Amino acid sequence: MAQDNDFRSIPDWPEYDISSCGVLRNVSSGVARVIRNRTTKKGYLKGELHRNGSTCCIGIHRLVLMAFVGPCPKGMECRHLNGIPSDNRLENLAWGTRSRNALDRIKHGNMAFGELHRNAKLTVFVVCEARRLAAEGVCLSEISRRLSKHCNTVKDAIEGETWKHVIYPSPISIDSESRKIGEANGASKLNANLVREIRSAVASGEMQKTVAKRLGVGTATINRVVKRQLWTHVS
Repeated sequence: MAQDNDFRSIPDWPEYDISSCGVLRNVSSGVARVIRNRTTKKGYLKGELHRNGSTCCIGIHRLVLMAFVGPCPKGMECRHLNGIPSDNRLENLAWGTRSRNALDRIKHGNMAFGELHRNAKLTVFVVCEARRLAAEGVCLSEISRRLSKHCNTVKDAIEGETWKHVIYPSPISIDSESRKIGEANGASKLNANLVREIRSAVASGEMQKTVAKRLGVGTATINRVVKRQLWTHVS
């Protein structure tokens, strides 16, 4: 195994070398000069390499692997085996696939997913309910309406394109029949003419509650039709 003071030349960067513990040096002048690293917001260390008046900022972890293991194989990236992004010792690094790297981050608690993700639009409860309804044969548009979530968001969760970590209920495939829209959807309570009447009535000043009572349609449905969250294909 390489020692901490073992320096290797970096492929394609003969002016620089790096140690097995991540110390980057400029050796172009004949005298080794240690390069100070900078830390990214996510805790990774990067070094600035200069050539012909231009600067290239490369992760120290990549440079260590390039020097001691070889170029990055196609489709792979660097893994930090212990989950610490600033630990660039050779024994802590390896080339791996993006999916393997993601599993590493989950294992070490470095990846927010599900409800912990800042952009999460669903919850585990909603995902489970969506899959349960789909398994019972409820159409996608009706599931979307009941859960007040966008059809595509719900569809991806049901089919397991997202929320893969929720394994029960199991993801299921939604057939084309359940994705029919408008009057082609057998579960629809409206039709194109009724949708136009609703929008026209509200636009002319009639209260949504009054329209709902007159037409026998739920106020929530009226509101979503007016906002064009439903029946978007009807002008």
